[in-house]
Amino acid sequence: MDAKNITSLKYRLIFGAAYTIGYFFLAALGMGGDPVGSGAVFLSPILPWPILFIVIGMLGHLADLQRRIFAIGLILIHYVLTFAFLYIFSGHFDFVRSGFAKAWQDAPGFVVFIIGWYAIGQGIIWAVVALEARQHDLES
Repeated sequence: MDAKNITSLKYRLIFGAAYTIGYFFLAALGMGGDPVGSGAVFLSPILPWPILFIVIGMLGHLADLQRRIFAIGLILIHYVLTFAFLYIFSGHFDFVRSGFAKAWQDAPGFVVFIIGWYAIGQGIIWAVVALEARQHDLES
């Protein structure tokens, strides 16, 4: 399967919806009714999440180097904002460490699953960007 097939509008919509709904559902479960406690650490990627929608929308249209750089920049901005929200909401990173520690103590398998869900989605986005860049380089 080449980049043109996996980046069709249909697949982008399916991926975007599954990734988003899945993460929102897991984050809500991770909160466990405690939005300012240990579960709050899972909310930090949600606020800058719309940036990922822009990147997912751009997939399939990254043949141009400037567009690829823009998409990568947006992904990096998402990461920076995620950490910034962690810091803002917690006031300091000790809260984040203790939140993860409590969540890990309560349900280590769930923590691994939610982090894995986020990481796999990010990996898919990065892989498609790299695949598009490679395909463009082979065509030129």
